[in-house]
Amino acid sequence: MLSKASESECMISPTPSNLKAGGWQLATGVLAKTPHLESCLDAVEHVPSEGRGQRAHLIVVRFVPTNKVTRDDKLMLAFDALALSEMLGTQISLGKIIHGDNHSTLNVKTAVLELDVREHIAKIASLLASSSPPDLVLIPHCAECEFQSLCQQKALDRDDLSLLSGMTAKERKKLHDKALLSNTTFTASDCAN
Repeated sequence: MLSKASESECMISPTPSNLKAGGWQLATGVLAKTPHLESCLDAVEHVPSEGRGQRAHLIVVRFVPTNKVTRDDKLMLAFDALALSEMLGTQISLGKIIHGDNHSTLNVKTAVLELDVREHIAKIASLLASSSPPDLVLIPHCAECEFQSLCQQKALDRDDLSLLSGMTAKERKKLHDKALLSNTTFTASDCAN
């Protein structure tokens, strides 16, 4: 990306006012910060308008090392676009994910994902506002977490269904709802047997 733009058209860690000004093509290390959102964007492209009277538009860029792009990658890109949109007061409806060994590019309509992103933000805000911790669920990310052993022990003590790595969240919810209806408790031991 940097090789396609001249040095004078590139910015590193620009301020919001620099992003609103013209004369640049690529910005890296962009901090999109509002009172309620914050994201460090990998890059932002400035695409000049194609005709008179039309505004230039910005494209948020996210780099993903894997060859396969997941829905979570797209949602993270949409979050980046939302944070930048709110900071600059302008709609950013398109993003790019550059991914994999061959640096493939996937264009993503971030505006389509905005509602999902806002729902996730609302759920996170609700969890943060709650005085009680969220339900314990062991997930693949646990292997990278500093609290892995603590959560693993809690799950073992409660014989939690999330100990069964082959069980999906949907299956756990179904068993949990069934238990609530019948006033019983399903444990990992019950399901393993």
